[in-house]
Parts: sequence; C-alpha cells; structure tokens
Amino acid sequence: MGPFGRRRLEGPSLLHLFFTVILLGSWDILSTKTTAQTTRRDLMEVTETEDNTAAGHNAGQHTFKGESFYSSEAMEHILPEHMFRNNNVAVITETHPANVPNLVPIMLHFASSLGPKWPVVLLTLQENWQMPDSMQFRQLVEAKRIAILYLPPGTAFPDHKSVTYFMVRPWLWELFAPANRILLFQVDSILCSQSTSKVDDFLEWDFIGAPILKKHGNGYNGGLSLRNPRLFLDIIKEQQKNPGRLKVEDQWFFERLQERNARLPTEDQAKRFAVETIFYETPLGYHQPKRWLPKRMDEIRAWCPEVDMIGGGQHFY
Repeated sequence: MGPFGRRRLEGPSLLHLFFTVILLGSWDILSTKTTAQTTRRDLMEVTETEDNTAAGHNAGQHTFKGESFYSSEAMEHILPEHMFRNNNVAVITETHPANVPNLVPIMLHFASSLGPKWPVVLLTLQENWQMPDSMQFRQLVEAKRIAILYLPPGTAFPDHKSVTYFMVRPWLWELFAPANRILLFQVDSILCSQSTSKVDDFLEWDFIGAPILKKHGNGYNGGLSLRNPRLFLDIIKEQQKNPGRLKVEDQWFFERLQERNARLPTEDQAKRFAVETIFYETPLGYHQPKRWLPKRMDEIRAWCPEVDMIGGGQHFY
C-alpha cells in the first residue's frame, strides 16, 4: 500500500534468512490473532472540499494534501506472505464487535456460503476484541477458516469520510496484496443460498459490487464487493505520486479503474452479483436492501430469506 520508506538491508543476515524459512513453512507459526505494530509516516492529507450527499452515496469530495497514516513493520517483516498468496479471502471490519449482535452469525454465514477455500478475516481493534462464546465460531478459528487481525490503534469509522480515508491508505491493500481477490463484506450484507451462482463465478473482474443507481453516483457499492487487491494497491501508490480529488472510496476507485482499462462488469453483470439500489430478481447477494428497496422486501425475502439476518440502516464498521 504505497511507499513505506522501507528499511533496506545490504545483504540478508543469517538470522533474517532463518526466520524467513520458518515463516514460509507453515501457517502454524502465525497466531490467528495478529497485531500490527504501527509507525507514523506522512501521506497526503484528505480534506473535505465540498459536500454532495446524494442520498448517502456521494458523501462529499476531498483532496489529498498531507496527513500521516499507519504503516506496519509487523506486517512487513512478520506476517508470512503465503498466508493469502494467490488465494481468495473474505474480510469484514468491526472496531467494536461486542456492539454488533449479528457479527458472529454473519461471519458464520459467509464462512459457510463461501466454503473452506475462502478464509474469513475479521479486522478489529485489539483492545475491543474478546473471543465469542459461540462454539461454531471457535471451531472455525481453530481450523484457521476464521482469522482475527488487529487494526492500527485508534482506528475509527464514525462516517463515510472516515471509511474513505482508511480505504485510500495503503494499510489494507498491503496486507492482502498477496491474495488473488478480496471479498469485502459488512454486517448489512448477505449471500443468498438459493442462488445458482457463487462468488467464485465473478473472479474474472477487478472490481464488482452492487451497481449504483445513476442519481446516486456511478460504479459499484463497496459494502459487498469483490476486488483485485494488487491493482487497488497500484492505484494507491499512483495517488500518492499524483494527488487528486477524492470522493466516496468505491466510486473513486471505480473511476481510477476505468482510467486503467480494468476488467469491470456491466450493470447487468454486476446486479447478478449483488443488489443495493437497482433491483434484480435473483442476485447472489444484497447490501442494505431494507434501506434502499423497502417496497420490494417481500420479493427479496422470498428469494433470499437470509436478508432478515441483516439490519436496515447504514453501517460504518
């Protein structure tokens, strides 16, 4: 995720090589709970320049000017790259898990729906984490199908802007850059068991999510989205070199991906993956359907009874 000003060694020491061999040898060397010891470095600051809220989708535009961000020496030197290398991974972020009653059910749902080849990762704050009593959850942690990784201390998401700030910094994308694809989901998103599709059917795309109704913006909503982490990291690195205007992260990334001729689905293709503001009868998943499609909820429930596991309002982690 962007330049770290990394410490370069003139030549690998025996100790460095020893630990590299050990770390690359097995998952077991890494606890399912990993914390990133952080350092502060300068990144271009995001400051709000205008507020265009368009029904919650266009939550203002911002410009980079120079703010610090978290980089992680722990990730860089300890986290074994093979943990996600060329695999797919599902990720959910919650800073206060105890305050989110449906977090464990949603994580279990996604783990079950995605299957054993998709590890599910919870990003949370170390000081707020306590292992749930759920036996199913604990079994999946023990089996390394669920992993708990810690966010940089002080991370908070009170609003859209804070989410955007986090997403356009390198931390997340550096962590998952070795992965093939990353499925970002929230407790207000769901996958439907009746669907004949699976998430793996959409791996060809660099970015796919519920298509956004034109009056609210463009591109795809990021609340339930599949992304190419290496490409997103490249975009972040380029943004650091050439600061530009910024709006809601999912729409901003969509525009940058268009500039790069990335593999992006049409609206018809995207709504088969997920639905938010544009109705489709049989999608694979939903994001905030109760909020955006309240008059279609009877049809949605008939297709996807699982939607009653999720809430009806906005959720910012």
